[in-house]
Amino acid sequence: MVVGSSTKRHGLRPNAEGLVWSDMFDLHHNAHDNYHFVHGSLADSRKGLDSSVGIVNWSGGKTKSALTRFAGRSQHQIIAGYYDDGVSRNVDRWKQAARRTKGVNDFMSTTWRQNSDTLEAFAMCVFVKALEKRSILPAFH
Repeated sequence: MVVGSSTKRHGLRPNAEGLVWSDMFDLHHNAHDNYHFVHGSLADSRKGLDSSVGIVNWSGGKTKSALTRFAGRSQHQIIAGYYDDGVSRNVDRWKQAARRTKGVNDFMSTTWRQNSDTLEAFAMCVFVKALEKRSILPAFH
């Protein structure tokens, strides 16, 4: 819970939104026993996570369960999937997982290679298709 309690909104303006990466609060990602040099378990880290803190969700394989788990805690989420390869497939997988999941309404392009070559493809998948249907993110309705 020490990890979660460190995310309280200390010193933020009332209208500012604090955000954290999902991995240290997700049981299926890094929030588990024996995580690298952590003494003890991170399994309960999400219990100390303030509900006003938004989640930048980059869960790898269990997208639906990760989105649902944080939605159950009434936390706003931004999808930050990995978009260096298979952009269309990855965006479609996240959109499918986010359907009818409360509090998920933003996408963010994420790279681990410092490579912006897929940014245009990402924008086309997320925004242009949505605009053609006259909705910002139609997958979430």
